Amino acid sequence: MSEERDASEGLARKARSEARLGETSVLLNEALPWIGRNGIRSPEEIAVRASALILVAVRAEICLSGQHQDTLAQDVLTKRNLWDSVTPRERAFLEKDEPTEHEALQFVWRYEGVLVLLWALGLAEELPYPTDICNVPWLAAFFRDHTVEMILAEARPRSEDELLDACDYIFRLHWAVRNAQFGGTAHPEGVDGGVVYERHYALNWLTRFFDAEWDDTDTPT
Repeated sequence: MSEERDASEGLARKARSEARLGETSVLLNEALPWIGRNGIRSPEEIAVRASALILVAVRAEICLSGQHQDTLAQDVLTKRNLWDSVTPRERAFLEKDEPTEHEALQFVWRYEGVLVLLWALGLAEELPYPTDICNVPWLAAFFRDHTVEMILAEARPRSEDELLDACDYIFRLHWAVRNAQFGGTAHPEGVDGGVVYERHYALNWLTRFFDAEWDDTDTPT
């Protein structure tokens, strides 16, 4: 695709996101740039990432419940041959006998990223407005019953345009959340900032923002 066409599509996408946000109480920053195409992750990459990430979040939830000795997540990673798919930071967390509460809290939020990855594969119907956390029991049940191979067999991957639309929208909403956190404006009504961050993180990875690996993905606004 030519740079001119990419810019034209990016500007149109930016305008659509701003129009959607304009229907809410969310403050717009029209100076934010448009988002261009960098390619997207393959269905195989997404399915493997989601299958490993859900188990990292499960381990975090177990730790927060005080059951550090419970190795359910690690055992499933072994059974499904997914250890090579966890990131260095995730492995360090998983191999700790007693992670701190702060560490566990960081990783338990990854459930939100898992939902985004399933949505990208067409296996979750929508990404609702981020006022509430995702349906964790549904996610857990889905991955209990689905191996990577089964996920790929059922996947109906969304297009690059759909992923970019979602990424552009959450990028602008995330700016509003951060602006409020720094005292610039009131917090967007009803919006959960943690959900917004995790969605932005996962969508930037999906759309190859600076082509970064998962651990190195950034969410600048």
